[in-house]
Amino acid sequence: VELNHPVTIYKNNWDKLHMRILDEAADPAASADIAALTMDEGLANLCIVSNMTTLVKARIEKNIPKKFSGIYHYDKAMQGFYENILQAIINSIDFNVIKAFVIASPGFVNQNFFKFLNEMSEKQEYSILKTNKDKFMLVKSSSGYKGALNEVLADPNVMNKLKDTKAIKEIEALD
Repeated sequence: VELNHPVTIYKNNWDKLHMRILDEAADPAASADIAALTMDEGLANLCIVSNMTTLVKARIEKNIPKKFSGIYHYDKAMQGFYENILQAIINSIDFNVIKAFVIASPGFVNQNFFKFLNEMSEKQEYSILKTNKDKFMLVKSSSGYKGALNEVLADPNVMNKLKDTKAIKEIEALD
């Protein structure tokens, strides 16, 4: 079995439980109840987390000049970076399915991005952000890479807030 190669499974009798498990595994976005954004300055990974997989929906990278090169250039680059992330969220995340949206980063990057989201939610085309504002959760992480998601979801405080989601139940079962 290899990634991106078709697999055919033959079985004489399929019960409903196995069919449901196969259907959920075939389309992780349909059963994912957690969306997560791990980010740092110039790097963001937008993921959906289901009880079986973590799927990266978008990886956003942008060169961000250092602050000492001029605060104007830095702010303009960060604004463009945030806009790219916002477009990825709007295009990739179904807010009707997810129960929580975790935004994790080192430092204050997640808080600055959340302020940006709040400002944008006032615009008519991003009203979905305003109606789902209570689903967002800000969390500290060690980096903006996808690997930081394991650290974030293993945090007892985060697990407590997400306790009724499928992914957390699966993590608890594995633990």
